[in-house]
Amino acid sequence: MSTQPGKRRTRLAVVACALATLAAACDPKTTTTQALATQSEVYEGRMTTSGDLSDETAIEMNGPDPQMGRTGLALSYGNPRPAGPPFAEFPTIRAIGAGGVAESVGLRVGDVVLASNGADVRVSPPFPDHTPGTHYRLRVRRDGREREVDLVVGPPPTLEEVRLQQVAFVECLRRLPHWAPGKEDGCPNPDPNLIPVPGT
Repeated sequence: MSTQPGKRRTRLAVVACALATLAAACDPKTTTTQALATQSEVYEGRMTTSGDLSDETAIEMNGPDPQMGRTGLALSYGNPRPAGPPFAEFPTIRAIGAGGVAESVGLRVGDVVLASNGADVRVSPPFPDHTPGTHYRLRVRRDGREREVDLVVGPPPTLEEVRLQQVAFVECLRRLPHWAPGKEDGCPNPDPNLIPVPGT
């Protein structure tokens, strides 16, 4: 996707993978004032949305592979995210998608994920395969007690669901007085794993 010369562009690569993160790269420059615009298009089967946030900043988000199903959760390995794997700490569930498979099996924000199909998630990705229907047995800790939960990867979001979530995210960022990567609290998370299931 082409960019405006001189405009600082922050690219958010939003991918449905075990360690989904928002990756930002900024090159500060200046440009002339232009009307704020948002554009979405499908490229190689993925929804890409770009939008101007101000005279000097634009953002671009790339959606997931259209065959990648939803786990309904996002994990945090710490903030700032440490290099790894291996990680020193077990990941914590930082967000749950409304109506998704994680919510349906009783997982909650703050649960600590210890293992996936018997593998230590500090070393191995908790969800190496996002094919819909893939089964994972998660061992989680909550309030000092451990239990096992069976999670089956759900269907992928539609391109329209991804587009709507990305556009809502851009519009929310525009309302923030001072935005910088990682400072988007209160905005709808564009992580495809967290896109609400229709009807919830």
